[in-house]
Amino acid sequence: ESAHRLNEDAQNALLKTLEEPPAGVVIVLCADDEDRLLPTIHSRCARLRLGTVGRREIEEWLTERGDGDPPTAARVARYATAPEAVAARAEIDRSLIDILTARPHVRLGAMKPLLARARALADALEDTRSGARGSGTAEASRAADEPIAGDPAPDRAAEPSTDTGRVDDGSAARASALDRRRAAAQLLDAWRALAIDLARARLGDDGRLHDPGLLEEVRGAAVGLPASSLEGFIGELARAEDVLDGNANPELTVDVLALAWPRLADAAASGPPADRGGLAPTGT
Repeated sequence: ESAHRLNEDAQNALLKTLEEPPAGVVIVLCADDEDRLLPTIHSRCARLRLGTVGRREIEEWLTERGDGDPPTAARVARYATAPEAVAARAEIDRSLIDILTARPHVRLGAMKPLLARARALADALEDTRSGARGSGTAEASRAADEPIAGDPAPDRAAEPSTDTGRVDDGSAARASALDRRRAAAQLLDAWRALAIDLARARLGDDGRLHDPGLLEEVRGAAVGLPASSLEGFIGELARAEDVLDGNANPELTVDVLALAWPRLADAAASGPPADRGGLAPTGT
């Protein structure tokens, strides 16, 4: 890697190896700026340009391999083409795992920064969606504008007016409310995926985690959580999504979920999430 950073002496030393390479050896030089490589190195190398794989190609490849249904493949493809989204999602997951051992006031205090990260995640995914629209035809743009199953649908605020003499009609306030709701929806989406991963790991099925990079953290947390508490919390998430769609207060919605999130310290004597005053469905 970073072959462009080699000085002239290092490149001349490498040139001797390129002139008489060992049998069966392939040498790969990765350079961000190939003009900084010596012409003699250029002449002995085959150039291969690597770029990012398009979202549609990733979706088709995953579907052909049978690694998920089309909506799941679409979600994975969108994250794969948005590195900022991957980083934001990992931060959210780790924070949610951390508060499994936290007391109520700590959990509630963590919600504001979590919502900020969720908004950054939603923005990164929206940027990826906008980029895909800009690179296609108008018809493809309209198709890309449709929400993908399993992802929170982006809310669109009205375009800001350039007429400074116009009376404020409240569009800025509506945009703020939409952003808050979009951030909460994105946080709930990440929360649901993590709860499912914890439930799978609790049952020994940790080969299909949403983020394999969190395998150790998920395994460690899952050991102390009964599957029943996670199942109940997933049910609460579904109800929270319903009330959020009904214009419930986004911050209050996630606060209620924070208090209902299973607590590792209570695992030995935990009951259903409804016993802790959450949003769990009632029934007979």
